[in-house]
Amino acid sequence: SDPTALNDQAYELMKQQNYTAALPLLQQAVQGLQGDTSTVAGYANYNLGITLIALGRCDEAQQYLQAAQHIEPERHEVHDAMKAAHKCAGGKGNGG
Repeated sequence: SDPTALNDQAYELMKQQNYTAALPLLQQAVQGLQGDTSTVAGYANYNLGITLIALGRCDEAQQYLQAAQHIEPERHEVHDAMKAAHKCAGGKGNGG
């Protein structure tokens, strides 16, 4: 299935705060976009990171937010989300 469509579908679920349903869609989207540096890949990684934070899985969220930041370094939302993930992970993780 199309990663762009999966990301769009997941985004609609995120707007309804239905992160549990959005999670598997985003995981598939990110997997399908592995190694891609398109805007869609940036959004999918960002959305997955945000979803994991919402589900309290902040440690996992950080790698996807880093990927999003690598793709779109100018997006301040990604930067804010990384700070949130770091804070909610209890500042764990080395040299963040």
